[in-house]
Amino acid sequence: MAVTKKNTNAKTTVKKPRTKKRPVHKSFRLSKPIKQPLGKPLPGIYRLFKQTLRLLLNNKKLFFGIITVYILLSLILVSGLSSFTDFFETKQKLDEGLAGEVSGLGASLTLLGVLLSSGGNAGSEAGGVYQLFITLIASLALIWAIRQVSAGEKVGVKQAFYRGLYPFTQFVLVACVIVLQLIPFLIGNFLLTTAMAGSIAITPIEKSFFIILFLLLSLLSLYMVLSSVFALYIVTLPDMTPVKALRSARDLVLHRRFSVALRLLGLPVLSFLFFVILVLPLIYFLPFLAVLVFLILSGLMLYFFHAYTYNLYRALL
Repeated sequence: MAVTKKNTNAKTTVKKPRTKKRPVHKSFRLSKPIKQPLGKPLPGIYRLFKQTLRLLLNNKKLFFGIITVYILLSLILVSGLSSFTDFFETKQKLDEGLAGEVSGLGASLTLLGVLLSSGGNAGSEAGGVYQLFITLIASLALIWAIRQVSAGEKVGVKQAFYRGLYPFTQFVLVACVIVLQLIPFLIGNFLLTTAMAGSIAITPIEKSFFIILFLLLSLLSLYMVLSSVFALYIVTLPDMTPVKALRSARDLVLHRRFSVALRLLGLPVLSFLFFVILVLPLIYFLPFLAVLVFLILSGLMLYFFHAYTYNLYRALL
């Protein structure tokens, strides 16, 4: 009697553990607050500034070399001697026109405002284009050098300019996006200035309306720029596209925009204090050195901006 064996190898099904769907954050939409995951706290403004200064002092030859190239190109192609002559002409007119009416300190503050508003550059359109192009080139060289030095590599000034400029197109595209994100701020500033100067806003209620509108539009620009500024460093990575860099930067600051904003806004405040402390006495006592020192500090501030922001970017990772 033949015995037939039945196939008892039934398919076994493995039950996957049930996981809760992760909430997705969507900008400018009402949604339930998402609990921020615990992570490493961000370094403070003082610590970031200290790291930036230490990086500069430990690599003086490299970064001062890049800054020197930036300053020389700015002097040759942008301002030349016009920045010096314009400064002394403004100072002479100010001394003659406001003699006895404004103190020496007040005149020095006015001249400092002139330097800060003009940036030490020539007022021609060609000069502005050259300055923009030089700033982009120096920024790419600085970012590449900062990344290499932070990784423990030893590089030179020539390498920074040769090898750091390859993502020029991607970098410019991200910069253009940041400019577009500043449009709400520019619109708010235009409306506020027009309303106040053209006597459109007369009553306190009308003035308050334009001020609040300006603040809201400024906050909108700040909200967008806070993430996009880190895309300038992400897009310099190999095989990185501007869109991917912008998305990565947005995820990087998710739930941490306020902390990031406090640290980024601390940099211009410190920069302004340094300009006041170093340039203002020169304008008052040694005006012939004020423009030269201002140009040197402008180059240093370009380094400090990129090194400070890059250190903050590394802390966010």
